[in-house]
Amino acid sequence: MEWSQELLPLLGYSLLIIVLVVLISPNLLRPSSPSPALRRGDGGRSRGTSSNGSSSTCYLVLAILSLAFTWAYMFKYFQRSFEDAGTSPNCLPCAEEAARAGSKASHYTIKEWLASTSLFVEAWHQVCATPRAWWWSQVLCAWTVGPLTAFWYFEGQRHQIRRVWAFMLLGQVVAISFAQNLFFLALSLSPLPPSPRSFTPSPLLIWSTLLSFLTIALVPSTIHKPTFLPNLLLMHVLLILPLIPRFSRTHRKSSLFTPSTLYVLYSLLSLFLQYTTYLTLPSQSVQSPLHLLSSTVQTLSSHPAQSSISYDVVFASISMLTFILLEERKNRSFVDWIGFVGMVMTTPFLGIATTSGFWLARRERAIAKRFEKGKAKEVEGGVGKLE
Repeated sequence: MEWSQELLPLLGYSLLIIVLVVLISPNLLRPSSPSPALRRGDGGRSRGTSSNGSSSTCYLVLAILSLAFTWAYMFKYFQRSFEDAGTSPNCLPCAEEAARAGSKASHYTIKEWLASTSLFVEAWHQVCATPRAWWWSQVLCAWTVGPLTAFWYFEGQRHQIRRVWAFMLLGQVVAISFAQNLFFLALSLSPLPPSPRSFTPSPLLIWSTLLSFLTIALVPSTIHKPTFLPNLLLMHVLLILPLIPRFSRTHRKSSLFTPSTLYVLYSLLSLFLQYTTYLTLPSQSVQSPLHLLSSTVQTLSSHPAQSSISYDVVFASISMLTFILLEERKNRSFVDWIGFVGMVMTTPFLGIATTSGFWLARRERAIAKRFEKGKAKEVEGGVGKLE
C-alpha cells in the first residue's frame, strides 16, 4: 500500500493510542501495595500483597479480554465498511471508468475508502439507528458520563493516580472497558491512604457530567440532523475536562452535591434514560424480561460495530461488578451478598450505571463516616484538623 495523505488520520489515531498508553504506564508499573490495615497486622503483609496481586491479575485479564473482543469486532467493522463502500453506487462509475482504461485501479483501494468514509460517524449512526441498538449504546454512555467519570475523579485523587484524563481519552479512542480495567489495575497497585478522604465535587465535575447526560438524551433526536456529530463530540470533550489536574481540584467549600448524592443523581438519570429507551422498543421485545434479554442479545450480533460497543458494555459491567465483589469480599454480610446477587441480576435490565451508582453512593457515605471519625480522634488527641 503506497503512502498517501488519506492515511494521516489512521497514523495519527495509532500514534495517539501509543502516546496515551505511555502516559498512563507509570500507574501500571508499581509494585503491589497491601492495605494499611494489613500492613499494621503481624504477618498480614504477605496476605495483603497476595490479595492485591490476585486482584491485579484479574483486572489485567479482563483488560486483555475486553480489548480482544471489542477490537476483533472493530476490525470486522472496518472490513464490512470497506466492502460496503466498494460496492456502493458512488464508487461504481469510477471503477467502470478505470476498468475501461485498463487500469489496475479498477479495484477499490484503502486510500479511496479512507478518503470517502467517516468511520466515527458511520459507526455511531449504526449503534444509534434503532431503539434496540440505542439500548446498548445509551447504557455505555450513561455509565461513562456519570458514575465512571466521578469514580475516576475521586479515586484518582485518593490514590494519586497520574494523568487520569489519559484513561478517559484512551477509553474513548479504544474501548471504555479496556481503560476501565487498566484504571482498576492502577488502583490495585497504588498505595492506599491510611484514612481515605471524603471529597467535595468541583463545580466543573458536576456541570460537565450533567450536560453530558443532556447530550445523551439528545442523541436519538439528532441522529439524522447536522447536530449529531457536534453533540457527540461535545459529550466526549466534557468528560475529559474535569479530569485534567488543573480543573480537578476539590473544593473545601460546601457544595449542593456530596459525592454520595452525586452518585444517586447519576443512577436516577441513568434509570430515566433506560426507561425512555425501553418505551421505544418494539412491543415483541418487552413482553417479558426474557423477551427483552433475548432481544438485546440478538441485537449484539446484528452488525460488527454494534457487537464492538455491546461487548464494551458487557466487559464494563463485568469489571465493575468484579471491583464490587473484590472490594467487600472479606467483610460482606449475608444481606450484602443478597444485595450483590440482586445487582448482578438487575444490571442487564437497568444498566450498570443505575445499579452501581447506588452502591458507589453507599461506599462514599462509609468513607465520609470514617473520615469524620478520624478527624474527631485527631482533635481529641490534640493533633489538629486534617489537611
